[in-house]
Amino acid sequence: MFARIYRTYGVGFGIRAATREMVDVMAASLPLGAEHAPSGAVTNAWFSILHDGGRGRYVVERDGEALAEASDLEHAAAAFEARVTLHVAEMTPHFVFMHAGVVAWRGHLLLFPGRSMSGKSTLVAEMVRAGGAYFSDEYAVIAPDGRVHPYTRPLQLRVPGAREQVRRSVYDIGGVPATGALAPSLVVLSRYRAGATWRPKRVSPGRAAFELLQHTMCAVENPPAAMDAVHRLAASVPVWRGVRGDVAQIIAFADRELAES
Repeated sequence: MFARIYRTYGVGFGIRAATREMVDVMAASLPLGAEHAPSGAVTNAWFSILHDGGRGRYVVERDGEALAEASDLEHAAAAFEARVTLHVAEMTPHFVFMHAGVVAWRGHLLLFPGRSMSGKSTLVAEMVRAGGAYFSDEYAVIAPDGRVHPYTRPLQLRVPGAREQVRRSVYDIGGVPATGALAPSLVVLSRYRAGATWRPKRVSPGRAAFELLQHTMCAVENPPAAMDAVHRLAASVPVWRGVRGDVAQIIAFADRELAES
């Protein structure tokens, strides 16, 4: 077995596989900011990709537990990346990861919490194309001071009419990445429906905290940090909810709300 240890956001983890080439593939799919750590460094978990020759399948494991299977190494690496990033988001002691799209818009930070398939990445990409600075299409990384740090991984955009995703650099869509942390100015809980008209409703701070907690990755592993982050956010930033159509509706709404704040 070949193995390496990495660390990011205060979380140590190891990767291992039967060949150096497979470890290299895993090392190319690490969470943002992961740095090589010395042998023997503290690790929270070990991840591996195993090849089941009898079935012609690749198996992604964490500490010996099977997490995902794939028919080829490329898809196995994508599954590994998703699982190890989720592990970091859940275990980090220094930040709170919230499942959200994030864009800097006219000097203000907008958060779009939502689950997979809710249209976050598409909304973020369209706002970046319209002039926003790219923070993340997956995680709002909230520091103890309440500011959100960029998590500028490549965007993962769905192929129209399919569940398949393609990875796109922010530069590929004519945008730019954010370079510094910002305090949030507006939170929008939305889901996309073709042809819908955006008629949002303001969410009370108590209800907003409850809703935001559903998207907070460390809610099980570190409840005090999760509760502190969502209560602070809900108390200090307006939170709106609704069904949206095209991105122009969200841009017009954001411009109006930010001008009035």
